[in-house]
Amino acid sequence: MSNPEGAAKWAAAFIQDSWKDVMIGEATEAAMKETLLKYTTASVRWTVDGELLAVDKLAKYCAQLRGRMQSVKVEVHDLITEKQDGYTKLANRHICYFLRTDGSTVSNECFQIMKIDNDGLITEAVEVARNFDDSRDGDGENSQG
Repeated sequence: MSNPEGAAKWAAAFIQDSWKDVMIGEATEAAMKETLLKYTTASVRWTVDGELLAVDKLAKYCAQLRGRMQSVKVEVHDLITEKQDGYTKLANRHICYFLRTDGSTVSNECFQIMKIDNDGLITEAVEVARNFDDSRDGDGENSQG
């Protein structure tokens, strides 16, 4: 990630690929933890809407969402990367467009700041997200996935 353009391309692909991998698949906590550990350290500190989740709690949180999703399209809209000594900071805004297993749809806008180690694993993350355009309730503001 020595040049900014290369870093941005890597980061956008990382966000898109990891979201697709995390949201689609077997919906057990064990399977989810295995998936998460492709992208995070075992000691990751991930804060979602103000709640700090260790990897086991993060796996439980994501598994319940994963079981309801059939497909996801991810668009990265804003992205900043900064190489530090021993890690990379990544700030981004992305939108996920989900098709649920029941045929309904929902969109999710997410703002994230992540710290990624030199092995490409997330060590810390803070995110705030909101759902919108939920076909089940009309507007979807702050609805659950």
